[in-house]
Amino acid sequence: MKTYIANFFIWWYAIKLFDYLYLVRFVFIWLMIRTRALPMLKYINKPLYGDDSFWGKLIGPIIRFFWGIGGLIISIFFSLPFIILVPVVILLPLAPLLQVIIFLI
Repeated sequence: MKTYIANFFIWWYAIKLFDYLYLVRFVFIWLMIRTRALPMLKYINKPLYGDDSFWGKLIGPIIRFFWGIGGLIISIFFSLPFIILVPVVILLPLAPLLQVIIFLI
């Protein structure tokens, strides 16, 4: 029985925890791609849509900045529930053991 419990904890912390962390990273990166935040921030000094007029050069970086920051905020906001659940995922296997200890006391 001890080997089954040990194997469960090895499986949970070595495999499932990293799967969940990969999911958190995937959600954040997917949202950054969907909002196009990184390209907007990467080319912040370029005119928007290739508009080389004075107004295009003046307004383009402002729009790109707010678009990039807005995409970053949206990505963090929708990734936050997954990030908050990381401690729960870490402590979840310990809950039955805690219940057994409380029952025995």
